[in-house]
Amino acid sequence: MRMVMLLCSLCFSAWVPISAATEIATATAPSTPALSSYFQELWTSRDGLPHNTINGIVQTPDGYLWLATWEGLVRFNGAEFKVYDLYSDIGLADAGVQNVTVTDAGELVVVGARGTFVMRKQDAQGRYYWQNYEVPSTLINKAVANPDDTIWLATEEFGLLKQQANGQVEPYLETRGSRAMHAYDILRKDQTQLFVASDRGLISVTKDAVTYLNQQHGLPESSIFAVTQYQGKVVVASEQGVFIGDGNTFAPLHPQLLNKNVIRLYTDSSANLWLGTINDGLYRLSSRGLEHLSTDNSLPNARVISIYEDHERSIWVGTNGGMVRLRDTPFETFTQANGIADNFVRTLIQHSDGSIWVGSAGGLNRFEQGQWQSFNDDFTHHSILSLYEHPEYGVFIGSYTHGLGLWRDGKIQQVWTRDDGLLANEIRAITGTHDGYVWIATPNGINRYHPTTGIEVAPQADQARFSVSLYQDQQQRLWLGTARGLFVLSDDRFEKVDLSAFNQAEYVFDIFPYQDHLWFATDRGLIIYDPASQTGQVVGRKHGLSVEKIFQVTVDPYDNVWMSSNRGIMRTSLNSILALTATDQAPQPLVLDTFREADGLVSSQANGGSNPALLLDDEGHVWVPTAYGVAVIDPAQLGRFHEYAPPSAIEEVVINGNSLSDTVSLAEFDGNRISIHYAGLGFSMNNQIRYRTQLIGYEQQPRHTQATFAEFTNLPPGTYEFVVTAYYGNSDLQGTAATFDFSVPPKLYQRASFWIALAVLIALSLWLFVRMRIKVLQNRAQRLEQQVAEKTQALQQQAQRFAHLAQYDELTELPNRRSFNRDFEAAVATAQQHQLPLSLAVIDIDHFKTINDTYSHAVGDQILRWIAKLMQQELRSGDKIARWGGEEFTLLMTQTEAAAALDIAERLRQSIAAATPPADLIDRSITISIGLATYSPEQAELSSASSLLIQADQALYQAKAAGRNCVKTYQPPAH
Repeated sequence: MRMVMLLCSLCFSAWVPISAATEIATATAPSTPALSSYFQELWTSRDGLPHNTINGIVQTPDGYLWLATWEGLVRFNGAEFKVYDLYSDIGLADAGVQNVTVTDAGELVVVGARGTFVMRKQDAQGRYYWQNYEVPSTLINKAVANPDDTIWLATEEFGLLKQQANGQVEPYLETRGSRAMHAYDILRKDQTQLFVASDRGLISVTKDAVTYLNQQHGLPESSIFAVTQYQGKVVVASEQGVFIGDGNTFAPLHPQLLNKNVIRLYTDSSANLWLGTINDGLYRLSSRGLEHLSTDNSLPNARVISIYEDHERSIWVGTNGGMVRLRDTPFETFTQANGIADNFVRTLIQHSDGSIWVGSAGGLNRFEQGQWQSFNDDFTHHSILSLYEHPEYGVFIGSYTHGLGLWRDGKIQQVWTRDDGLLANEIRAITGTHDGYVWIATPNGINRYHPTTGIEVAPQADQARFSVSLYQDQQQRLWLGTARGLFVLSDDRFEKVDLSAFNQAEYVFDIFPYQDHLWFATDRGLIIYDPASQTGQVVGRKHGLSVEKIFQVTVDPYDNVWMSSNRGIMRTSLNSILALTATDQAPQPLVLDTFREADGLVSSQANGGSNPALLLDDEGHVWVPTAYGVAVIDPAQLGRFHEYAPPSAIEEVVINGNSLSDTVSLAEFDGNRISIHYAGLGFSMNNQIRYRTQLIGYEQQPRHTQATFAEFTNLPPGTYEFVVTAYYGNSDLQGTAATFDFSVPPKLYQRASFWIALAVLIALSLWLFVRMRIKVLQNRAQRLEQQVAEKTQALQQQAQRFAHLAQYDELTELPNRRSFNRDFEAAVATAQQHQLPLSLAVIDIDHFKTINDTYSHAVGDQILRWIAKLMQQELRSGDKIARWGGEEFTLLMTQTEAAAALDIAERLRQSIAAATPPADLIDRSITISIGLATYSPEQAELSSASSLLIQADQALYQAKAAGRNCVKTYQPPAH
């Protein structure tokens, strides 16, 4: 019986695939891109995923993508992943998440291991919160919500469960015998019928009956893993292939899918059917037929366990090796796989016959009528750097190492090398001039060619080393861009153009004419140059460019300015560029798109240093040679990639350094610092998203930015609403805005009640102050006379104290320097007037710094007091000793001649050297050095007190130089 049913099924399959294919072809748009042409991107644990197995993918109405992995639920905003694992507060019973779905009301349903069943909901204020439900501890494979708030659950072990609106969970399908039922997928076909994929086949559930669909219905006797609706029919995936039917009778969907172990089914918005297999990759059934992607063409793993189409029609594929996105992009890239000689493409032109010529590291190719062709000449198989088509002579082909070739009439007519007069075999740029010459730029200078003269060295060729670009303008001036700056040929001489005012630019990679200006693509930005006035404007990073080293530039028919660089292809509007050169308005930052790998480029590294390296063809397409193929973009089609307006989401609010959770609503804060982090939930070109933000109540005008957060500090009191809207650059469509409301209450001192209370308090304080003041004045009146007397006495004592301190050293109680100077000058004047002798000694304590450093400054102070007392005891009554400063003292001996002064000084020195310092101070002897000077009437050179002081000081230096602990008398220098 089973064999008969199988034969019937096979016979039925002979005509069903043809019928199904016919229906698909009429229902599916014929413009469906080939599966192999989709741009693929891969995310793995290296990019932030907690696990490389992606069990489920879904997008909620707010724009987030949600991923089910074995290490938690993942939220993706297009730029980064946020992981909700077992330790998050959303209610997971286990980190293993098996599936994610979205209800008709837009609620996220998360199911997984150990009975994990969690829903993300919104309250009346629009705030999200998580609610978890209690179900038997088992692995839940799928959840489907009903309009009546009941939910179907496909589980391991317990088969199909139904959760009632009151939260109770009931088994719905009884198991047969002792073997548990494994339910994998659920399809709610309509309000009356349910299909369950299980290890016991496909089960039809209605209000009145439960039917197990088997071989009698055209299905194999095997596990059914997935079920979905497709073209109004039911499609079933099993271990033995995919089957389609009306819900009662089934037949194989496609002969190539027979015996394929298919575990996932998905129907996209274009009525294409996607199929994921256990070990054979991904299939798609569309108007193009059955197409296949496997590990042979970029899938990271052959097991495809989840498929989803997002709001921008990108297809997300979950595998055991990470998540892949398949999407159409504005770029098409041709590589060796398409027929180009080498992936490293350097130069390209459009031939007069309409074909595109492409030079790469592997040679020369031609693109014509959608096909890539090679050239048969040996020369065209060398690395090609430059191309130029002359209207009369043919196509000049510049190579990297083999010189210059001329192609005409279907073949290479002639090749020139260094042996033929070329300055180098490396040809960087070629152009023709009005006089019939062809100019050839090499690293060693400039050659030129004319059929009558052949190859010759151009005038002033030494000025043109490291040449990379050439252009003749309408005034027939030849411009030359080199690695050492810009030159222009005038009267057979290359004159250097000073570019120092343009951001110190040196390398000029490209010269592009626009109206009466020349645009230079340089290593310091784009220079808009007016040759007539020799002035211009440099466009660089500060104006919005993502990088300043520009290789090539062109303007398409839609007034887009395209610039190539090492780090992507930049696009801005012509009006934005021209506005920078206008003098009657302040320059505004460019609205710039930078296209990189994430936007569909196989490589964002465009090539420079060869020419031409950017092409605008006759159909308005922009061609860019890159380090991995040649990229082509149709600017007219670029707008369709911006038809989706990405919704905005506020992801985090940080108040004074503390983060608020996404379930908390902030009513007010102190206004010190608030950071609001947001995201535009667009995935096709996430790096092109820009934001319009405004803090209403604080900012008068909105701001346009690419930053993903806004920060405000020291906000004044008030009520605020932060609004952010995301949009793609150069698109007028703006997505759903996200808002965050908060208020900053006035501080205590900013409230009226505070000032009223303060005024009352001040008035009361003044009244109390007056009362107390009167009482104080009355008390003081009785003591006033006594206080005046006491103050007067104190002031007198203080004045005496100040007078004493002004004349005496506080530490040693000796006269200080000021007192000494007064007495010294008077004594010198008296000696000069009455012709009397006068001696002066300057005394220094030997090694006093060592005493301070060894025993402390406190001990040093005590030594100074001790020595001062010793010297007072040894001196005569008329001698005047004073502390000069630090460890130095001065001794004034009036009416004392040199011999007597020497005896006094020597006695003083010996007395101190023999004295023993106090035992509690130091354990060493103290010595002094003395410098002595004497004035006698015979000394005509003494003109002032300072002269005598200088002599004594010099004598002290002599004493120190003689070893210290001695007395030296000043000796005038010998004449």
